[in-house]
Amino acid sequence: MPQTLTQQFLFLMVGVVMLTQVLMLGTLLIETDGKVDEYERTFVYGRIASVYNSSQHMSPDAREEFFETVSNPDIFFSLRETGDGVPLSESKNDELLGLKDFIEATIMVDEVPVTFWDVVKFWYTDAEDNCFIRFSQDLDIDGCPYWRVSILYEDGIWLSADGPPSPEAPVLLAPVLMSFVLTICALVVVVALVARRLTRPLRQLSRAANQVGRGEEIERLPETGPQELATVMQAFNTMQDRTRRYIKDRTTMLAAISHDLRTPITSLRLRAEFIEDPTLQGKVIETLDDMQTMVESFLTFAKQDIAAEPQQKFDLVELLQDMALDVDEMTFSSSVKTCPYHGSKVSLGRALANLVANAVKYGAVARVTLDADNQRVRITVDDAGPGVPENRFEDIFTPFTRLDTARSVVEGSVGLGLSIARSIARKQGGDIQPSNQPDGFRMTLTLPN
Repeated sequence: MPQTLTQQFLFLMVGVVMLTQVLMLGTLLIETDGKVDEYERTFVYGRIASVYNSSQHMSPDAREEFFETVSNPDIFFSLRETGDGVPLSESKNDELLGLKDFIEATIMVDEVPVTFWDVVKFWYTDAEDNCFIRFSQDLDIDGCPYWRVSILYEDGIWLSADGPPSPEAPVLLAPVLMSFVLTICALVVVVALVARRLTRPLRQLSRAANQVGRGEEIERLPETGPQELATVMQAFNTMQDRTRRYIKDRTTMLAAISHDLRTPITSLRLRAEFIEDPTLQGKVIETLDDMQTMVESFLTFAKQDIAAEPQQKFDLVELLQDMALDVDEMTFSSSVKTCPYHGSKVSLGRALANLVANAVKYGAVARVTLDADNQRVRITVDDAGPGVPENRFEDIFTPFTRLDTARSVVEGSVGLGLSIARSIARKQGGDIQPSNQPDGFRMTLTLPN
């Protein structure tokens, strides 16, 4: 079955038309055509037999005058000295075999059968040039198809009955074929227009959903088209409005949290400077630094969901090369010289920096490789660490979760780096997958290209 909606419409409609036409033509040929053929053959047999019997005992001159009277465009009668063709019993023309039941005489049959081009000319030539309409004594003048029945008189002269082949086949077949072709052409045009009208809003909806999934701001979709599609567009716009209101409320809340938490922490830090006991002062300041780090990390993670960073085109290879210059423990290799990408450059840079920092922190080194094709971009970050148990892969992405609980907050790990990285990747339509390697641990960032 075709994959696109337009192709499926065309497949079904053309199939239905073909089936209908075949059934109609089959019914016509089976139920009607046989009866018509039998009637026409009987009429021709009877007429030839009547002329032959009536002219059997006439003189040649009388026969000529008689033939001029009874000849018409359907059958032309004349006298010939010899019979043309083959004996009736050897003829391949089954329609003339019935003559033997009407005439007891020697019968010869000659013919030029109907070809495809004769059928074409039947419909597309003028009447004076149409082999099925114009009929004269010289049947071979334009290479027209014909049949000739030669019947031997008792006096040794031959009666020649000449006629054009029945136009029955082209009359029945050509209109059906023409109707079929015109119907198919009309269906293709109509279905293409209808499918385009139906699929255009769906394509807009698909693009809009991808843009929203990447974190881009988009305008409201037009609520036009058929009622069902307009309802879908309306539901999408309503969902987008509600999401925007939710994000706006969350932004306001985060701004208030940021202000309300940073101010008292700063105030307490200033007060801690006046503590005379150095040991106590150091512990208080350390606690306040932990709180500051946690607050900043939490705000960074939360704001990642609402950031409206503009999308731009940049080179991922160049981004990673610059990062490798700043991080001594990082090495970088790529299967492509350049990798143009359209997305959030700052956010993706933050995600990659978090992956590299995590690899350096727990595996001493960060070996970064990039591979790209027309479908996706894959960036792997390998380290030389001990790895992570597979049953805890999901835990490393859980906010505020640290597998090494002995590490303090001051050492820079509150369990948000990988959470932020995966949030950014999914916002770009990709994902991050962890895996254990024989010589370390690997994080694979996959992005749509």
